[in-house]
Amino acid sequence: MNKRLISGVLVFSLVLLLSFGVVSALDMPAWLQDALGLDRGVSYSPDGLELHLEFEGNLVDSSGNGRGGTCPAGRCPTFNNAGKFGNAALFNEIDEYVEIADFDYGSDGEFTISFWFNQNLNGGVKYQYMFSHGEFAKPNGVNIYKAESGVKDYANDLLTVVFDYNDAKFNSIFINDLGQGEWYLYTLVVDGNGRKVYINGELAGSTAHGGEPINPESSIVIGGRSVDFSSERFYNGMIDDLKIFSKPLGAQEVEDLFEGDSVGNTDCQDLFGLVNSKLGSACGDANYDKVADVDNDGDVDSIDNVMVVNRQTDLVWCGERLEDQTDPCVVAECVIDSDCDDGVSCTLDTCDLGSCNNVAKNNLCGAGQSCDSVLGCVDLPECAVNGDCDDGLFCNGLESCNTGTEKCEAGANPCSVGELCDEVNDICVQADQITCEEGQIIGDVDGDGDVDSEDADLVTQIVTNILYQPEDVCCVDVSQNGDVSGLDATYILQIEEGSRQSPGVCESFAGCDSGCSVGEECVPIGFRWEDSGVDRYCATGGSFSLQKVDGESCQNDFECVNNQCSKRECVELVGEIREQAGMLAKIWCWLTNMADSSGYDQCLIDGN
Repeated sequence: MNKRLISGVLVFSLVLLLSFGVVSALDMPAWLQDALGLDRGVSYSPDGLELHLEFEGNLVDSSGNGRGGTCPAGRCPTFNNAGKFGNAALFNEIDEYVEIADFDYGSDGEFTISFWFNQNLNGGVKYQYMFSHGEFAKPNGVNIYKAESGVKDYANDLLTVVFDYNDAKFNSIFINDLGQGEWYLYTLVVDGNGRKVYINGELAGSTAHGGEPINPESSIVIGGRSVDFSSERFYNGMIDDLKIFSKPLGAQEVEDLFEGDSVGNTDCQDLFGLVNSKLGSACGDANYDKVADVDNDGDVDSIDNVMVVNRQTDLVWCGERLEDQTDPCVVAECVIDSDCDDGVSCTLDTCDLGSCNNVAKNNLCGAGQSCDSVLGCVDLPECAVNGDCDDGLFCNGLESCNTGTEKCEAGANPCSVGELCDEVNDICVQADQITCEEGQIIGDVDGDGDVDSEDADLVTQIVTNILYQPEDVCCVDVSQNGDVSGLDATYILQIEEGSRQSPGVCESFAGCDSGCSVGEECVPIGFRWEDSGVDRYCATGGSFSLQKVDGESCQNDFECVNNQCSKRECVELVGEIREQAGMLAKIWCWLTNMADSSGYDQCLIDGN
């Protein structure tokens, strides 16, 4: 049987069905109405319609008010024939949007906004704007957007935020549990009693606040956020049949809006069976299941009928509209976008004319990550070779790449002890030798006539072996203990701020044959000296050391703060005497009360 004969039988059968009222033209799937050249009619609309975008391959306003949409070149949405009514606008979440010039629809505080949407969910942490008019979170604004599934507390919620001209805070309506791959009719009604949001004709949320005049001054944006057009606020999914009314629709009108837009009933299933049988004959019995298996599960069943009845797609059987089919026996890879879900969170999965497209999107991953179409979000490697880690600096050493972890590892100071690093010339140079001259101010390490933080830095370099310690430490030894330490750097900073004075100037001094030097005087070993509140003693090596507290090991009394070294340990003299007296008392009480234990105890008490 040739295709022309099939078409004749099909048309004749449909005419009979239409004649006897079994089905109507609006009951038929969109692809079938287009293929037979029937008038599909228009979706249901009450009066007061100000704007109507059907997205049938264009942005024309079919309300008759001439308020069509525009979009910049290269940033227009595509028109997918899997729409609620024929085509729909498909937005890519990257940069596509539709812009409509501002017009007055809510100056008296009452209006209605309605549109069909079919969203794609993802694991991001941002918000995707479907409808935006006026600046977000400012008076005179209407913003309808959804939270991505990674947003804390609002995961996958649909939010409606309306600001009157005098609002000062959010009055949001939250709708949740809306899945992907399904068509929903969203309707916002604002009147003097507040705001109501309907999903598929049923009230889903409301707030009593509202009803005041509203007059956004920006353009209306579909698929993105108005005013700032933020790159992180574009929508991912389809939008179809947008309507704006200059009046609040009643509950029944909203329900009628949904019922009038919905397509499909049991009669339509019978029509599907009729067409299915004719195409099955054309392909032959062996290919019958392939042709009618819309969801590609290997069976022709009621699920395939429902997919057509609910107008989820025009991609029936071979994945294209009837008039575009060249081989009606080819099995479609997909019907709706969810059929193409590859389980990878960072890919954009779409069904395009029966074929799946899974495109990796780096913007769906976190910072420092990229999207692998198989593995999902993966960390970007820091390096592959050592050269990838080079920061261009010489003095912090040569960085290297750990090929196991693909992470960079820091280098080490290239200079040796006693060398300074010259970053300008990328070389190590011998550190200058610090010298203390006669008459040089003690603390003025660099000899520039001032005691300041630069001198303290030089002391630190001496302590950390970057600079050599001078043979004569007179100008460095601010603490006058014969040694160079961090204490000298602290004293220099105190001199600079005025809380301490320099001990004087360096003078020629032959030194001491024995003992320690204080200025130009020699003091004997064991000499005890308080230096700025710190107790020191002249040690046998000819330098001053800190005096020791009780419990520290010692050899001589003068080493201890209490000037008492007993059994090679610093002790408190009074405590030592008390301990010895106590022992003598015990011996005396024992001798005088050898036969009377109670007398011994009383003797100890009386003795104390």
